[in-house]
Amino acid sequence: MAEDLLSFLFPHEDFLEKYSKSYHVDDQKIVYQYKGWQDTPKIIYIQKGIFQVETRGKSGWEPIELAVQNQILGFESFLEEDYALKGIAYRLKSLTPGDCIFITGHYFVDHLYANPKFFLAMTEQMARSILKYKYQRYYKHDNLQVEVIRFLKELINSGIFQPHYGYLSLPKEINPKLIADHLHASEKEIYEVLKQLETKLWLQQKNNIIMIQKEAQKQFN
Repeated sequence: MAEDLLSFLFPHEDFLEKYSKSYHVDDQKIVYQYKGWQDTPKIIYIQKGIFQVETRGKSGWEPIELAVQNQILGFESFLEEDYALKGIAYRLKSLTPGDCIFITGHYFVDHLYANPKFFLAMTEQMARSILKYKYQRYYKHDNLQVEVIRFLKELINSGIFQPHYGYLSLPKEINPKLIADHLHASEKEIYEVLKQLETKLWLQQKNNIIMIQKEAQKQFN
């Protein structure tokens, strides 16, 4: 999708240089911070790596979503100035080394309608995010194991991790602490849930790496 999207948006090198800027980032770097109506609208396209979207809460910056390859961020670019997210702040932090491209907001919006394939992909991504937030707000399970399985399922469905020798190995950055932060649980609780899933032979933990058994991935659906 990446090459197709970029070649469609930027048929000439001049357009690429004028309306976008590419970045390669190391891990644990703040890539972007949205500052509300004062900020220039821009679209962020994740080309490679794992990033984390964080919003400012009462106790500081809190993670709300992982962003992975082929994901698009910056939907506030679609809002008119009168409807800007005033008082809302979020930032994008890299969890692993990665690549992303910043695209001028109005340029992206003006061109997107001309390609139904990319418009549909973006609309589907927006719908998934909205449904996820509604689920978290109104339908949160009391069973933490269900929440951990949902979290892992989202990573599996992203399609960026390939099975190897019957297992899908997650990057070391996807660890109990990160899962605990996203699910608002303690690390101890997450460790206990992962041990339960190990007992069911759904996954293994080896050298601090979570390895999901290929056949068990069906149980996550």
